[in-house]
Amino acid sequence: MAKKVNILVRVIRFFKGTFRDDAAGRLKRGYVTLILFMVVLTLVIMLRAYIHVPIQTILIILVILIMIIGKAKIQDLMAGLIMHPIMAMTAGFLIAGALGLAGGYDILLKGLSWLANLNVAGFAILGWVGVSVILANIPTIMPMPCGRIIGAALLLGVFLFGTALADSYGLGINSAARSIMISSLVAAFIMSAAASCGPSSLGGIGGIGEGNLGLPIGRSTLAQSAGILIATGIATVIIAIVVQPISG
Repeated sequence: MAKKVNILVRVIRFFKGTFRDDAAGRLKRGYVTLILFMVVLTLVIMLRAYIHVPIQTILIILVILIMIIGKAKIQDLMAGLIMHPIMAMTAGFLIAGALGLAGGYDILLKGLSWLANLNVAGFAILGWVGVSVILANIPTIMPMPCGRIIGAALLLGVFLFGTALADSYGLGINSAARSIMISSLVAAFIMSAAASCGPSSLGGIGGIGEGNLGLPIGRSTLAQSAGILIATGIATVIIAIVVQPISG
């Protein structure tokens, strides 16, 4: 009983800390907003058969919640933002701004770095390369009706992880290999995001194609996802080879 009370007290203290305006408070808000973002996306995908509202509505509500938790103002999110006519892109940029202001990217980078360094008996479970592969293919693993949603929301986080990946290999800021590594990872993520709306069971290009063919929704999801995963890896290798001579 005492253990449960202690856990409850720690949880309450953690959430109370999110109201602070110092660095520690910002860090805790980062934890909450990033976890909220990932949990909502996961629930939308898992419970898609029971959700009867447009994904854009859920995203806008999510943006508002992240803004409230992160103490962000609409002026902060819209400053310097070039509006895109497609709602998904706008929602993705708004989520990116809200996560950035709330410290979500700092937590994302810490979490990915911890996962990359996780090992058992001296052997890395995923390593930096394994985490990079998963991160680059997140849009396909969690396909949205439009890849711009995750693409815009997490692109900065992918770039930051790319710099941490280069640092882990001891590549200096002026190293050509560093530029190739970062640009290849970002390019892989963008390609995955650009194609990921195809296999989404929530709608998108794939849903339109299945509807025109009279196929059940989600029939082609696994095949399209496998194709995107394979093609993304091949295209990334080609990009790295092509970029190398240009970078010196």
